Amino acid sequence: MIIYSGTKDGFIDDLCNGILEEKIGSAMEERFGRHAPQSEVRSWSNSLTYMGMVLENSTVPNDAGIAIEYNIPYTSKRVDFIMSGYNAEGHNSAVIVELKQWEHADSVPGKDGVVRTYINGGEHETTHPSYQAWSYATAIGDFNADVQDLDVKLQPCACLHNYIERTP
Repeated sequence: MIIYSGTKDGFIDDLCNGILEEKIGSAMEERFGRHAPQSEVRSWSNSLTYMGMVLENSTVPNDAGIAIEYNIPYTSKRVDFIMSGYNAEGHNSAVIVELKQWEHADSVPGKDGVVRTYINGGEHETTHPSYQAWSYATAIGDFNADVQDLDVKLQPCACLHNYIERTP
């Protein structure tokens, strides 16, 4: 299930016209029967505004597909942002983007795919966002018939748009 879908042009228009959050919130209520928590709405506002700025000044075609909050079937996992279209070789392609507002993340010695960052009111260990995006791509590739039948190339990535690089 997808909470929001459209084209790059439509996404940017909805963002610029101030109706993107409303559309996402309404779809969330319609599909899940609940209001999105204010923290989630704030997260959409911050992260999706950033993605809009990136896309507006990119070479991504205006008719590229945009999907927000894709619920991977048979799981509780939701992909933050997906761009779809064709890659440079002309193959069906989708970029899976895990969006984080983190300002920092530190590796955790001895724990692959785990970082330590400030979430939920304190410093906690959590899944590395790149690993999270990779696991989403793997699940979609394994269980989505359209992705398999159309040979869609899935490219996972993470975007930490508030990240502050620290020098040692």
